[in-house]
Amino acid sequence: MSGTISVARDPRAQLVLGTLGFGTKQNRDASFALLDTFVEEGGRTIDTAHVYGNWEHAAPPSASERVLGAWLSSRGMRTVVNATTKIGHPSLDDPEVTRLDPESLRLDIEEARDNLGLETIPLVYLHRDSTAIPVEELLAPLEEFTRAGLISAYGASNWTTTRLRESRVVAAARGWTGFVVNQPSWGLARPLETALPTGMVAMDGTMHRFHEQSGLPASPYSSQSKGYFSRWRRGPADATVRLFHDNHNRATALLLDELAPLYGVPATELSVAVLLASAFPVSPVIGAGTVEQLRSSFRAASVGVSAAHLEAVRALCRLPVV
Repeated sequence: MSGTISVARDPRAQLVLGTLGFGTKQNRDASFALLDTFVEEGGRTIDTAHVYGNWEHAAPPSASERVLGAWLSSRGMRTVVNATTKIGHPSLDDPEVTRLDPESLRLDIEEARDNLGLETIPLVYLHRDSTAIPVEELLAPLEEFTRAGLISAYGASNWTTTRLRESRVVAAARGWTGFVVNQPSWGLARPLETALPTGMVAMDGTMHRFHEQSGLPASPYSSQSKGYFSRWRRGPADATVRLFHDNHNRATALLLDELAPLYGVPATELSVAVLLASAFPVSPVIGAGTVEQLRSSFRAASVGVSAAHLEAVRALCRLPVV
C-alpha cells in the first residue's frame, strides 16, 4: 500500500483508526472486533505508534503495534490497509532524553517492521521534534530509510509551523520528498494551553493557513476532541470537559448541538464532518471503545455541511474562514 495520505474518492476511506489502547485498555478480541468493523465500514488506514502500550508494564513492549500486526496477519490485510506508526518518542522512563538520533529511529523502525509483519512500513511519523536538532539532520535518516525500502514515506507529528516550513525548504533544496503529511492535535474544541502535554502541538490559525497555502495533508489526532461535544454540559466536574473548559469551546459545542439535528448525526460526528470539509486534505484519526461507537463515527463521512454552517463553526473555532 502507498504511504501517502491523499483525498479518497470514498470519504469513509479518509477516516483513520487510532489504536492507542489496543493490547492494553482493549484486549486482543476487542481490538480485532474494532479493526474488523473499521474495514467493513470502508476504513483503510490504521494509526499506531511504537510507544503505544509501553505505559502498561504487564503488557509486552509496543503492545498496540503487536496487536495490529497479529490482526494484519490473521485477516490477510497487509496489502488491503495502510498501517502507519510513529517513531522517535522519548522513553517513558526517561522522557527528557530525545530519541531522534539515526540509531534510535532505525531501531524503532526495525522493531515496528517485526511487530507489524511488514517488510516496508507504508508511512512512519516522527512522533516528536527537537528544535535542538537541525531539520536536515532529522530528515536525512528518513530519506535513507525510504531509499532502503524500510518505509515508503514519512510524516511529522507534533511539529510547529515554523519547523514544518523549514522542512519544506530543506527537502526542496536537497531534492528530497520530505514530509507527506502532518499530524497535529486538532479537533473543533481547542485544548487549554495548560491541558496540552509537553511536546504536543495543536493546530492554530497559523498552521491552518500553512496547510491551505501548501496543500500538505493533515491527519489530526484528537479529531473528536476526546468526546467533549457529547460531555460538555457536565461542566468542569468532568475530567474531559476540564481539558476544554472555556467560552470559545462552549460556544462551539452549543452551535454544534443546534446544528446536529439538521444533519441527523451527533455533535461529535458533525465536528469531524467539518474537519473533512477543509480546503486541504484531512484524514481525521478517530477512536472508539466499542463497535457501536465506531460505526457511529463513520456517519461523519456521509454529512455534507452547508457553506453557511461551515463558516459559522469555523469562526467560533478561531480558524480562517474559507
